[in-house]
Amino acid sequence: MTNDELKDYVIDNIDLAIENAYIEPFYQPVIRTITGKLCGLEALARWIDPEYGMISPAIFVPALESVGQIYKLDLYIMERVCKDFVARKEKAGYVVPFSLNLSRQDFDKCDIAEIIEKNVKKYNVPRNILNIEITESCIGKDPEFMKKEIDKLHNLGYSIWMDDFGSEYSSFNVLKDFDVDELKIDMKFISSDEIKAKKIVMSIVDMAKKIGIKTLAEGVETNAQYEFLRNIGCEKIQGYFFGKPMSLEDTTDFLDNYSNGVELPYESHYYDKIGSVNILSPATFMGYNAKELDELGFNTQIPITIAELKNNKLEFIFYNQSFETQLKSFDINSVEILKLIVNNKENSHYGKIMDIFKLADQLEENYASGNFIIDDKLFIARVYKLDTCNEKTAYVCAIVSMVNDQEYLNKITKEKYIKALFNKYDRVDVFDLTELIDTEIYVNDQNIHNYDGGDIRSNMEKYAADRIYYEDVDRYMKFFDMATLRKRIQNSKERILTIYIRVKDGNDYVWKVLECNYIGNNKVIGTTRNASDSELKYAPYLVKEVNVTNINSYEASFSQVNPNVICYWKNLELRYTDATKGYINFYGIESLKDILNKTDTELNWVEDSIVADKEKEVLKTGIKTSLVETVNVKNETKVLTIDLSPIYDNGKIIGLMGYITDVYGQVKLGESSLFIDDYSGTLNTKGLMSEVNKFSDEFLLNDKKYAVLIVDIKDFKYAVKNYGKFFAKDILNVIGKKLVDIVGVKGVVGRIETDHFMILTRYKVESELEELKEKLLLEINKINKISNKSFTIDAYIEYTTCLEDDTTEKLIGRTMNRIAQIKSKNRNGE
Repeated sequence: MTNDELKDYVIDNIDLAIENAYIEPFYQPVIRTITGKLCGLEALARWIDPEYGMISPAIFVPALESVGQIYKLDLYIMERVCKDFVARKEKAGYVVPFSLNLSRQDFDKCDIAEIIEKNVKKYNVPRNILNIEITESCIGKDPEFMKKEIDKLHNLGYSIWMDDFGSEYSSFNVLKDFDVDELKIDMKFISSDEIKAKKIVMSIVDMAKKIGIKTLAEGVETNAQYEFLRNIGCEKIQGYFFGKPMSLEDTTDFLDNYSNGVELPYESHYYDKIGSVNILSPATFMGYNAKELDELGFNTQIPITIAELKNNKLEFIFYNQSFETQLKSFDINSVEILKLIVNNKENSHYGKIMDIFKLADQLEENYASGNFIIDDKLFIARVYKLDTCNEKTAYVCAIVSMVNDQEYLNKITKEKYIKALFNKYDRVDVFDLTELIDTEIYVNDQNIHNYDGGDIRSNMEKYAADRIYYEDVDRYMKFFDMATLRKRIQNSKERILTIYIRVKDGNDYVWKVLECNYIGNNKVIGTTRNASDSELKYAPYLVKEVNVTNINSYEASFSQVNPNVICYWKNLELRYTDATKGYINFYGIESLKDILNKTDTELNWVEDSIVADKEKEVLKTGIKTSLVETVNVKNETKVLTIDLSPIYDNGKIIGLMGYITDVYGQVKLGESSLFIDDYSGTLNTKGLMSEVNKFSDEFLLNDKKYAVLIVDIKDFKYAVKNYGKFFAKDILNVIGKKLVDIVGVKGVVGRIETDHFMILTRYKVESELEELKEKLLLEINKINKISNKSFTIDAYIEYTTCLEDDTTEKLIGRTMNRIAQIKSKNRNGE
């Protein structure tokens, strides 16, 4: 049979082939270059015809595309792959990510996102396990339509891969206009041994890393190709060198017996972070410009290694040629020798090396550095933390030799003489008043801050937020007003400005002396040191108690209030104009801007509360008042006293101030923890049962209807097994916060067993419960990251009202039975 006749056969028999399962998915392994582990599979359609045998994809794909039937094939393969996922999960208890190929017709002829979602939910496939592959040609005409479709899939939590990258003329325009997560480099570049082709591949990898896109090379057939791709930092590869496309049975055998092992789901994010390191160009934190030192540019000017730290032992899992060359300049002839040196506890540098890695782990910016002198040779070690997985942490490390840098050598020499002088200071900075740049000269505790080279104002604000006692923040910021600093110094009697500030030292705030001295060239040197015993006697004590009975304006009232008290301000329309940090934290508000210029009603906070009536009374009469109110705050019932005071401006009331006290907050601090679930942050069973009595009493005595909702997290035990216990705890925490945010003050949330949450909520009409159920499910489905790792969540949610049974225990049982019935229907394919 000719190819044309075979194409006609394909077109005439596609429906029959699908119905009789002549077509089935084959799977080709995808390998992580840095570990050699299998990290994924690409699903590929294979037509095994009873009459004509194996029909090549080169025949049936273009044939079906020519008559607009390819979408039937793609949808069929999609469901078959999802079924295979279930079979693999039941047999092995784990799966690896897989990718599906979609054509343009899939987007044109159906709502492909909806169909994918339907299959994912039907077979409980985590969205982070399924990757979508599209080709550049798929975008074709009407790119705006495709952009919306890709964005839709992205928003649902799917990763989008650009297949055959480089095969079309518009490759780079596609990257500019579309958000893709991974590039599959066309095999024609890999199969060529020409230097030019290799440089193109290197350029693609380099560019992709710079814009945050992962890379995968197709068509790898030799070990030389593998080594080349690994050495340039291409993260993944696939090709006949590792395995041809295989049937499900053969793929299962391959997974079970592959010598390098299989990457488990919880490891994927860890190795993705390692793969993000750009071997070809210096990582951004290095701060240097790239130079090509050989024909291909392997020897970047920055020697880089990727190290793993576990149990205080370092392993070097990757290093470039420049790193090896740099080691030899220190008479260290191999990385193995370096490993022995850095892990030797008797080595004089061991403690400092470990301190740098631990410092990078602790600092917010995840970066640390240190100077070393070995055999009179100076070098700088720079370390950046990448990620942590299963008790091991990965770092990218660079070694910069300063052997030929005379300026740096001079600096080190001088440091020997000035170290004793600087020992009296916590820190010494030089402020450039022209460039507004802060240069650190000396810091005695690098575990806390690293501001070298930063913008002065930003540094001051960060330092104030992290270290300065809240009552001294305003004085601190005014003292370091750079616009007037030089003039104030020159006008001072001793030409030195001094201020006493309380600065955090460990867990306490201690008095420090901050001094500024003008040193010429529009620069000021600033020092921080401990106050002496005699200075402590004169250190100003500026703390003032707030007097809520004598307030003349918003500005005056706010400036006098300790920011840690629970306090708020409203205008005549009862819209929030300000609130303290204590108020924001007490109510679990994300940011002050979330409540500004809004009323409690607009924030959905008020239900049968008398506070609003009392606030109106204060604004009308100008008379202070107090009340006691029982409210639900962050999933916990609180008894509060609220003092309301009018605010005057030129004799007229312009608003009010509310001063809140948690009556039992201090007394029950230890006791309240007995009612909170440690993992989700919601109520535990004991806390829920306490709330159940209140809801039941309110219904029986005051006719306030309530309902029980159960949220059953799908495949939670699978997540525990494949992603680890710490990740599973993060899942519970994220879901707990999400549920509490949605339910608000109308109800309470708790966890009743491993993967089940319970919600008690009041309602007036049952449609409110349907709306709440839909909103809960929608918001849970929107979760696509847990602890910065791609992950998606689904759940079963059902409810029972207090009108259906006479005890809450029966309501819970009835709701659990409803969920069990839905699960049974899903298992039976109904």
